[in-house]
Amino acid sequence: MMDVITGQSAPTLTFDTSAGRRPDAIWQLEDQPEMDTPALRFLACPANPRQAEELLAYTHYLGNTLAADLRFFWPSGSTRATLAALFQEAQLNSDLVILGEPEQSLLERLVQGTAAFQAVDHASTSLLLVRRPRWPLRKLLLVARGTAADETAVSWVMRLARPAHASVTVLALLPPVPALYSPEAHLQQSLALLATPAMSLGRELAAMAQHLQASGIPSTLHLRQGTPAWQVGCELVEGDYDLIALAAGPVGWWRRWLHSDVLGPLVRLANRPLLIVKREA
Repeated sequence: MMDVITGQSAPTLTFDTSAGRRPDAIWQLEDQPEMDTPALRFLACPANPRQAEELLAYTHYLGNTLAADLRFFWPSGSTRATLAALFQEAQLNSDLVILGEPEQSLLERLVQGTAAFQAVDHASTSLLLVRRPRWPLRKLLLVARGTAADETAVSWVMRLARPAHASVTVLALLPPVPALYSPEAHLQQSLALLATPAMSLGRELAAMAQHLQASGIPSTLHLRQGTPAWQVGCELVEGDYDLIALAAGPVGWWRRWLHSDVLGPLVRLANRPLLIVKREA
């Protein structure tokens, strides 16, 4: 099912559904599995007109992969007004907002902040920030903080990975170790965190492994040294992922800064679609 929600007259668009598709891939709708759960509801907003064709094609791919109901919201007015209207609409009957980042002038960025952070802080539903989309999905990155909120991100990643036959890499964010510790000591402490079931990180990773294994999803666990931002930055450079997912963290830049949360660096650094999960799939 597809609905269109407009803040203005919807433009007439024709688009190539293979835009951004991998050249060696064959996408066949009859390969999609039957879903035994309620259909997801996607609300997509091509906020950047120059990227509208690509975002619409990507949205259709995701919608067909997950057998989701699709609706589209056409931007009207300023970036702030568009986002406010979009998220007000999303509160009613949407599980995921798919947003192509709007273009902003330097003055808008200085006065209002970047559109990406506005969207992250004001969305009450899960949010997919679309940047350089590529499909079909083959490699997904799940960033795990070792908290109970990670479970909501796992549910989305599993729902994406199964029909797409994608592999999942779990990056377990480890707390930074003081500089006086040697790399060997850092590694020993990291392994101790994982091996102790009573520790939050070890407990959450064990649960993730069980979920992924039970679903038959190929998965690997990555550990890195350094601050959380450094760990994520290195993983993005080396991994070449098609989509990055994590649970939503603190709201507001000062809370993210206070907790050294990784969401801020991810929003700034990620050059692929970024799924910020606020509700279970």
